[in-house]
Amino acid sequence: MTEDLKDVLPATEAPATGAGTYEVQSSLAALSDVFSREPAPQRRGELHRILYVNDDPWAPTFTKLALEDPGGFVVAQYTSRYEALEAIPHFAPDLILLDLMMPGVDGPVALEALRRRPGCASIPVAFLMTKDQQKGAGRCTPLGAAGLIAKPFDHRTLCETVRRVWNGALAQLAVR
Repeated sequence: MTEDLKDVLPATEAPATGAGTYEVQSSLAALSDVFSREPAPQRRGELHRILYVNDDPWAPTFTKLALEDPGGFVVAQYTSRYEALEAIPHFAPDLILLDLMMPGVDGPVALEALRRRPGCASIPVAFLMTKDQQKGAGRCTPLGAAGLIAKPFDHRTLCETVRRVWNGALAQLAVR
């Protein structure tokens, strides 16, 4: 554990999955890797940094690879919404991909909480959802969700899908 990351992820913030210490250490290692990279210059209208949150321990790894390798994105992945919220100010994502249903919270509640945090109100958020979650997803759009991406998705076309969501979010911002 590096000293500079102790404030980012408090040790008391153990995931609800019961994996505890391993997940916290794993998350700290991921944070250290992401934060050690040189921040990309912010260019209005360009998608570069994606924060991806999914409580499934395997899905983020495959999704991260599908976005980084062919898409050229820098992706920070988290299995806990608490870790992700703490990382936002340090990672400065251009877009947040958030699983619609996570333990203890659903997408609309998470989006409302995110919008209340300083510096987070204008970050586009897209939700990943399964077909049986579409009923709950309808509540996300009125709250300002940038898009909804159905799971399972084709990892070969994920970058294109994410860029479409990003372009739609930019168009919405231009109208405001």
